[in-house]
Amino acid sequence: MRLGRGAVWLLFISLFGLVRYCLGSSCEAEGMAEVTMRAVVLESFGGPEVLAVGEAPRPVPEDGEVLVRVEYSAINRADTLQRKGGYKPPPGASEILGLEFSGVVVESRDDGSLVGKRVCALVTGGGYAEYITVPKDLLMFWPDDIPMDVAAGFPEAYLTAFQALFLVAQGKLTEAVGSADNQARRVLVHAGASGVGSSAIQILKRAGVGQIIVTAGSAEKLTFCKALGADVGINYKEQAFDEAVKAATDGQGVDVVLDFIGQKYWEQNLESLAPDGAMVMLGFLSGPKLDGPSNLAPILRKRLNIHGSTLRARSNEYKADLTRRLWAFTKDGLLDGSIQVKIDSTFAMADARLAHEHMEANKNSGKIILKIA
Repeated sequence: MRLGRGAVWLLFISLFGLVRYCLGSSCEAEGMAEVTMRAVVLESFGGPEVLAVGEAPRPVPEDGEVLVRVEYSAINRADTLQRKGGYKPPPGASEILGLEFSGVVVESRDDGSLVGKRVCALVTGGGYAEYITVPKDLLMFWPDDIPMDVAAGFPEAYLTAFQALFLVAQGKLTEAVGSADNQARRVLVHAGASGVGSSAIQILKRAGVGQIIVTAGSAEKLTFCKALGADVGINYKEQAFDEAVKAATDGQGVDVVLDFIGQKYWEQNLESLAPDGAMVMLGFLSGPKLDGPSNLAPILRKRLNIHGSTLRARSNEYKADLTRRLWAFTKDGLLDGSIQVKIDSTFAMADARLAHEHMEANKNSGKIILKIA
């Protein structure tokens, strides 16, 4: 039976519509699959048990941003505080935990040459997820011959330590590799085996600082610190660190103290500082309020400078400049091995709870990495 021209045309239109519907449904379904991603989400505020892998909206890059497929993130103290409800992300930041990551650029709004690049960066949140958007000015382009788990542990610790030592301490140290000006300086780094502490040791060593003193809570951690370049190790559980600092410096004290502890260390920190010394406070793990009366006389008598330092809420312009300066200072060291990211342990994305427990038990020497991909 022969079909008339009208019937053939009608059949063609019907078949075209069916194909278009099927293709449209397929694309729509594919689009729906792409708008969500796996992420570590908070079921509520609380202990590590509130962390679980779930679904979250996949971010879309804006102008000046890239979309990165995340391979690794890293655990930081700020993550544990946010999990408990004690550290709100800044306005506009992702509610997903994770302040640093490494991965591969998969989309760029205005620079296609970035697609496929291996990168890492410090972010205001969102690292514990399969995808993340980042301003391209914050990216560090990671060398091909250094593993990506190492990249994930680099940004937060090194940027925090670099900022505290060279910017916040107000000129006590010179931002230059092997500076002669730094040879006469002495620096005390608390929590020397932590991510920031271990990064600070290597930065100070690279800068040519004359004496690097660290505190830690075990012989194993002190050995770890000395292998990175620390000159003097003090076990704070066995002796008063201010007395040990005075003994190590012939009673002169240190020029800079890098402190994470707060309340418990306040008096001893003041005693440890030399005249015109500076203390940079990065946290208060023992509490933010002094317990009982405190002697403020050393601040006046020794002309001490007390500074607080945070990074998460800084402007992108500030962080971009800081990132460029850090990369210029450390890149050659990364390539020759004199700057390293010491990885303590790696946990699967589904085991984020265990990673947080590990950090809160103070078991780590170096960075705790979270495998996302």
